[in-house]
Amino acid sequence: MDRSTAGRPESEIESSIVSEQGKIDKSLELHYLPGTSKLSPREIGKSRVRLPCFKVVLPISVSTSFLFDIFLTSCNKYKFLVSEQSSSSITAIQTLTSTMRNLFTCLLPISEEKKARTSSIVRIDVTLNEKNCARVVTVRGMYGFPNRICQVIQTFKDLLEKAGTEFVKENKEDSDLAMPTFQTAYYQVSRFLSNNEAPAGKLYSDFTEEFWEKYTEIQISAQNTKSMVNFIKNSIDGINEILSKTVAQYSRLAIEKYIFTKIFAHIKKIYIEKKSEVITRFLEKRSENQTKTDEELMQQLDIKEKFCIKGIKNPYFSAIESLNNLDKHSCPIDKLNCILESTTHMKTTVIDYWHGREELETMDDQLPSVKQVLIISQHRLSS
Repeated sequence: MDRSTAGRPESEIESSIVSEQGKIDKSLELHYLPGTSKLSPREIGKSRVRLPCFKVVLPISVSTSFLFDIFLTSCNKYKFLVSEQSSSSITAIQTLTSTMRNLFTCLLPISEEKKARTSSIVRIDVTLNEKNCARVVTVRGMYGFPNRICQVIQTFKDLLEKAGTEFVKENKEDSDLAMPTFQTAYYQVSRFLSNNEAPAGKLYSDFTEEFWEKYTEIQISAQNTKSMVNFIKNSIDGINEILSKTVAQYSRLAIEKYIFTKIFAHIKKIYIEKKSEVITRFLEKRSENQTKTDEELMQQLDIKEKFCIKGIKNPYFSAIESLNNLDKHSCPIDKLNCILESTTHMKTTVIDYWHGREELETMDDQLPSVKQVLIISQHRLSS
């Protein structure tokens, strides 16, 4: 605790925290104990008081490392030191200020009560929202004094605004603004790429011309899919370098979708040629199993008894329906989302059937059920 507050009553200190915080940012999610409370800082940490919290949804193009850099900069400014770090979170703690008395005290055992008076903890968590192609960022106080924690959060928020990345509402993971924002970006990208006089449009025109020159012949192209993928990726990156300055959000995803919408039908033919033997074997296997019941398929695929779903017609209906939507999409990310959605429905079906007692956790458990979904997709639903 600072010397300026050392001799002041606890309630007065708490009131000053609220007053100081009010100058920083009233939009943050803050809750305080009443100024008349006699609780100690340790009891504040144990109580149900909600410490400052900031939540925002950002484009997937904003990397986790970039967000961590901003958070660490904010922490360093107020002498919060990293105590724990993982691939998706960082926890930082602010302890005693460096006075001679504190340097001497740190050599001695310190009680939890004293530690509570001097420590404030703040944490950042970054999670991926695959459905909306976004990163959900939460910076929140875990323990300690609200004003100290809020200084870090406010600095983090300000740095985000300076970087031009805060376009989505706070405290809403599945933001309704996510899709309109992408649609706006896609419209802007379409406008630029369809204009041959614009730099990005000229680059796109050159790409399409070179693509058809190189990969018109399906059989030859099927032998060079790796170079084709690299060519497409590098071209998208090049166009994105130009448009990312103008289209702030979802620039690369919009470019990718625009390009694949134009060329995917041809790319699909190339991969059908490349994987023709695999496709033939798969269609044969599916044909062999078309007349079998769901329970017979489960037995043939060696699905473990505890994961078998009996007595239900079309048990994986939702998973199959999601998988059958694959052909409606051209963009790779949309196709991946269909597959992820199908897998989620498949796992949810098992959880619902067994009322939460069983779950498809490992890939060894999931694979037989995935095979069943693949075998009965596009055939059972159409009948």
